[in-house]
Amino acid sequence: MICYINNKNYEINYTTVFTPPYNSYIKCYYIICTIDDELNIDLEYDEPIKSAVIRPLSAGISYTYKENKVYVNLKKAVNISIEVNDELDNAILFFANNERETEKDKYVNFIKFEKGVHYTDVLTIDKNDTEIYIEEGAVVNGKILINNADNVKIFGGGVLTMKNYSRAASGDKTKCLDINNSRNVKIYDIGLFDSAGWTCRVFNCDNVKIENVKIIGCRGNSDGIDVCGSRNVHVSECFIRTYDDSFVVKEFDTGNVENVLFEKSVLWNDMARPMEVGVELRCEEVKDIVFRDIDVIHSLTSYPIFGIHHGDRAIVSNIHFENIRIENAPGGQLFDFRITDSVWNKDSKKGNIHDVY
Repeated sequence: MICYINNKNYEINYTTVFTPPYNSYIKCYYIICTIDDELNIDLEYDEPIKSAVIRPLSAGISYTYKENKVYVNLKKAVNISIEVNDELDNAILFFANNERETEKDKYVNFIKFEKGVHYTDVLTIDKNDTEIYIEEGAVVNGKILINNADNVKIFGGGVLTMKNYSRAASGDKTKCLDINNSRNVKIYDIGLFDSAGWTCRVFNCDNVKIENVKIIGCRGNSDGIDVCGSRNVHVSECFIRTYDDSFVVKEFDTGNVENVLFEKSVLWNDMARPMEVGVELRCEEVKDIVFRDIDVIHSLTSYPIFGIHHGDRAIVSNIHFENIRIENAPGGQLFDFRITDSVWNKDSKKGNIHDVY
């Protein structure tokens, strides 16, 4: 497979996914680049192209195909899946980012990962006013932990990956991006791949913005974005392909969950649920949660597309699912709301669920 962008050869990268019938791990191909005007993409395959589709369909991307080539024209930043011959195993995930400038003058501490391979193990950010720039073409092996820090920004077209870490690693070596007890955090444009556990956790935080983040996960428990006991969280324009749940709201006795918005994003679930409130909801209230303008391009098992699964004490209310577009969900449930015992619940008292729209 060969890719040309504006007539120049462009490298196709890959990470790992675990797909039905779940017999083996396979490669997931992706391209990350920056768009400033227009991109003309020529993809040359090793087989004749009999059919092609670009998802999400709502993106309305212009393309043609002939013989063994697909031609795509992009005029905007977008996250898409290019699929040929009705085969998901050779899909190319194409991520076109807008250019963003650093804001060094607004941050006291500045960390930059330049193009190339880096090994950081666990990079702990515990100082206020820190900006981390992961340049396009940079691959950072390890984990970033933001802990008790205010005014932190991570951005760039590069990748943070945990492919070299075992799923059996200790707790501090899981969760590719872990944001704990922090305020005013911004995450833009980066890729988070092959996490050893949940991919991005927002734990007991306030005022967090996650925009245009690309997540690919292949392991059990490799959730996409888990918002846990946090308030005023805005997730938008993300692309998530994972073996576990994609957008999740949970709580573990750190405070109520309030005012969380997931929107304008693309979800691909090889297993589990695209959108989920629960299962762990150990707080007094979970309220004002919105999932809006979301494309579920693939949900490949019988799991519900969106669900509320509850067995703890919280009162769950004012939950909105709006403009959810579902393209390929063979045998899947639309939704599943329930209050029941499970191995994940610890409260002896059961809460309730009301006002779901």
